[in-house]
Amino acid sequence: ISAREKIPLHTRSEAEFPVVLQELPGVDSVANHPFISAGYILKLMDSGAALAAIAHSRHECVTVLLDKVCFHTPIRVGDLCAVRAGVTYTSNRSMEIVCQVWTSPSGI
Repeated sequence: ISAREKIPLHTRSEAEFPVVLQELPGVDSVANHPFISAGYILKLMDSGAALAAIAHSRHECVTVLLDKVCFHTPIRVGDLCAVRAGVTYTSNRSMEIVCQVWTSPSGI
């Protein structure tokens, strides 16, 4: 597989997502009780992507483009959120980072 070929997201292994960011969203992240706001989830994804980019490049990085976001299930207050992020493409000036957000009920 060449560096430019895209591997479908569902066939990727966990080793390709070396960065895992876990957070327990609180009441301050609520948009529509009892669910977490989409903006808060996007912020978590941006933080996870930044960590993956910085770990890969060993330099400061900024987000320039957010390509596609699919929300499948609402996240409730008290659910543990885990952001998995990994670098899928690099060039001399840019990187592509894929993020996935997983949740599990915390029982709160």
